[in-house]
Amino acid sequence: MFSAKAIKVNKVETDGYEFETPTFDSKKVEVDFSAPEIDRDVEYVELNPKAFTTDTNEIKESLDSVTSEIKSGIELNATFHGLPLGNGVYVGYEDNVPAYKRLDPETGLYHNISIFDEENCNNGQYGADQGVFENDFDRLIRDPIIWNEMQKYYPVDSFSSRDEAMEFYERYFTLITHVGCGYAVGVNTIFKEYEGREKEFEETFGYPMYRVGVKGNVDFNYEYLFLEYYNYCWAGKYSLEEMERGMEITNNIQDFFRTDAISTAADISNLDDFLRDEYNINCTAEMDWHNRFTIYSNDDSINNFLREEYSNNDYITYSGANYDLYTMDGELYYEHGGPHYMLITGFTDDGRPIVTSWGQEFILDVKGDKNGTYRTSKINF
Repeated sequence: MFSAKAIKVNKVETDGYEFETPTFDSKKVEVDFSAPEIDRDVEYVELNPKAFTTDTNEIKESLDSVTSEIKSGIELNATFHGLPLGNGVYVGYEDNVPAYKRLDPETGLYHNISIFDEENCNNGQYGADQGVFENDFDRLIRDPIIWNEMQKYYPVDSFSSRDEAMEFYERYFTLITHVGCGYAVGVNTIFKEYEGREKEFEETFGYPMYRVGVKGNVDFNYEYLFLEYYNYCWAGKYSLEEMERGMEITNNIQDFFRTDAISTAADISNLDDFLRDEYNINCTAEMDWHNRFTIYSNDDSINNFLREEYSNNDYITYSGANYDLYTMDGELYYEHGGPHYMLITGFTDDGRPIVTSWGQEFILDVKGDKNGTYRTSKINF
């Protein structure tokens, strides 16, 4: 038995939207935090040495990864005890602080909630999705945090009417959707850096990394940081008409590198400036754009090169054109893609990059792309 503060469910209604979320009561109750029973019977089989790789670097990389996961899981289980909500999410306390974790049913170990958890794919939150600014404008503009952020740069009383202001905001959010892939990479980087440091994230940015519903659904607050980052870069520097014209030009592959366009598309070269100026966070963002893939003869050589870079850097961003995206089930989702930034999150067993794009998980087919570039980026906090 374990003494803990009671957990209850509150229904929170904001601008007509009702969201159920667990909260913590000061009353203490006795809760049984016994771990679920796990079948630990092991069936031993004779192993064929020829079935295993002899690449020592690959073996070391695999062992280091497994060792790190086991070590972090054991350390976490020593300090966290939780109650199940659903979707593998548990709610409880870690070092006397309310926390959420995921439980791996195969190992019985708790893990920090990650922005790249497979469970997030079901609700389009495998990383940030710039599409919500256009597709979900009516909800976002009624969010108090979003509304206050817009008032800092474009206050409603600076327009001739509220209707004019709302029309401006909607066009502004549409612009963000159409040029926002680079900002999504930056936001994903920050959220990834703060995994397991949710309390520190909320203290720093003023809002939680995510909300968790009573059924264990995780809703990440990407949009708040996304809008802040974009506004920091561009709000008030050009007219909306100039920025919209730049969007039209740079979304055309033939005009992508025109120097006369006011493009508000972004990489994360100024991410450290944003964090330092807005939040007094000292970090360094080191970017390195690499040559195009003209020296590589086929898809395998490109993928192998990307995989090598991925193992040597914190973050790899792919940028290119004439690529295809496949679902994790192998179905073609998007063909002949145009200019786009995508953060690489891993690789398939056969060596193809896995990326986050528009809040979804995809397999990237570079198609021997000779126009493609890629960027290595390393963030140190």
